[in-house]
Amino acid sequence: MRRDYDEPPRSQAGLRAAASVMDFLGVMGCTVLILALMALMTALFSWLQNDLTVTFSGIGQNINEAVMIDSNANR
Repeated sequence: MRRDYDEPPRSQAGLRAAASVMDFLGVMGCTVLILALMALMTALFSWLQNDLTVTFSGIGQNINEAVMIDSNANR
């Protein structure tokens, strides 16, 4: 009984193993990349929130000072 049809040739099996290892490494690399990008996005949104808070607090303070009316002027 010949086993030519049951098992792939050795060179083909080696290539399949190498392709599987490369697929695994690619998935792991992309996972690390996605996690790094998520960390960068979190840092960006945190910075943006802090920056907008500082920016609008300064603008709000300027508006309040410009609109403020002396309370003794109405009496």
